[in-house]
Amino acid sequence: MWGLRRAEGRRRKLRFAVRVGDVLLTRDLAWSDVVRLKELVKEFCRWDPQEKCWVARVDDVLRYANLAAGALSEAFGDEGEEAVRRIVELDRELREREAERGVLLVLPESFVRDYRAYRLLRRCARPSPRRLAGAEVRYYTINPEEAVRRLLEWGVEPEELEEVLLDLLQEIDPSLTGGQIRLVERLVRELEGSGDAVVVRDCGPSGALVVFPRPLAEAERARLEELCSLDYYQQRVVEGGVELVPTRLSLVKPLSSRAFLAPYFAVRLVEEFAREVGLRVEDRVKWPEEQIEVVKRGFRLYRFQEEALEAWRRAGMRGTIVMPTGAGKTFVAMAAIAELRLPTLICVTTVELARQWARRLRECLGIEAGILAGGEKRVRGVTVATYHSAARSLGELYDKFGLVVYDEGHHLPAETFKEIAFRVKARYTMVLSATPERADGNELLIFKAAGEPVYVTSYLDLVLRGILAPLKLEKVYVELEGDEEAEYASVAG
Repeated sequence: MWGLRRAEGRRRKLRFAVRVGDVLLTRDLAWSDVVRLKELVKEFCRWDPQEKCWVARVDDVLRYANLAAGALSEAFGDEGEEAVRRIVELDRELREREAERGVLLVLPESFVRDYRAYRLLRRCARPSPRRLAGAEVRYYTINPEEAVRRLLEWGVEPEELEEVLLDLLQEIDPSLTGGQIRLVERLVRELEGSGDAVVVRDCGPSGALVVFPRPLAEAERARLEELCSLDYYQQRVVEGGVELVPTRLSLVKPLSSRAFLAPYFAVRLVEEFAREVGLRVEDRVKWPEEQIEVVKRGFRLYRFQEEALEAWRRAGMRGTIVMPTGAGKTFVAMAAIAELRLPTLICVTTVELARQWARRLRECLGIEAGILAGGEKRVRGVTVATYHSAARSLGELYDKFGLVVYDEGHHLPAETFKEIAFRVKARYTMVLSATPERADGNELLIFKAAGEPVYVTSYLDLVLRGILAPLKLEKVYVELEGDEEAEYASVAG
């Protein structure tokens, strides 16, 4: 009797169900078929005891598409194969759409065997989950500019980049689409100019990528290094005080025989070098150029302020303007903002100065500025930030502004200034200062990054021109109390 019941159980049909994304597949099967098919779908499904069905992880359906199609076809016929085909097609369409936008979307293998491919994934990708077929898929986006930079740092020459990068991406995700491959090919080929052209292009917050059409001769590399370096002083605590230790700071980082990485402000130095060695420059940097609205200009400049603005224009809209306190440096900068109408970052030393700038911008230009200071974090077309707040937010700010104004930058620690100046992608810069010389001797860093002094006037000059009032020294004698008189005598004597 027991054997008969067991035989009947084997003949009884059982419901076998698999959910693939937003599609539920069901079929009544014999127990032996259920056991056999269960082993097949375990590779890409998990059992859901509440739904009493197998749930296919869309990520794994895509990773094991052939296996999933075979197993589900065997279990459910054409309906099962169609469920997999639909997910694969949705994935392909999503990747193609993103590639058209310049986004490289990948679904990494569960285990990336190639070590270089694994390093590339770790360093150049970030999670970017998307909804697909009713489920969240754990995609990643790969930053192609960062990937190119990494490969160059690892010794890959520019002419090898396309092949090597595509090979590594295939190791990460064998399902690259035609549109994704074309995106990579286009991005890599943009590194190569025509004929004798030096190509300069974005490389994210790391700076500009500079690719020469040929390896530089030893003398040429030495000249490039001379143009793109400066003396830099770091403080070191010693017995009895602090001493300045000089070092040579290089602005260009060699990546290969033909490729270099440089801060965006150093693009002009690369152009100067290229002219010297008979090469052209193809500037492919996407400089911030979106226009801002300037509602009004509710002020007029004095003649000396106009002279300062004109000197800055002649210098290519870069440079340091040296004026004494009270000479109206802020108005010169606001005139530059009104003229360029580019997104502008204004760096100041204190929270109170940030708020004063914001008030002036509102009153004189009708601009409601964003503020990054004193706990406030509002980024707008014109943003005023303390140096320290700007340095902390560079990942968000570096490519937003076409003009940077450094107000009284000589007061700042050189490391803080360097952190901003070496990463921000602004074509135009203006430094406002009363005394650009620094206690640590690093004013050369300011001049190299933001421009040499283009206009200098002194307190005496402006007094003689009738702009500032002359100083008048008056002695006012007061009677001291007994304790005060004794203290004064001890100090004076």
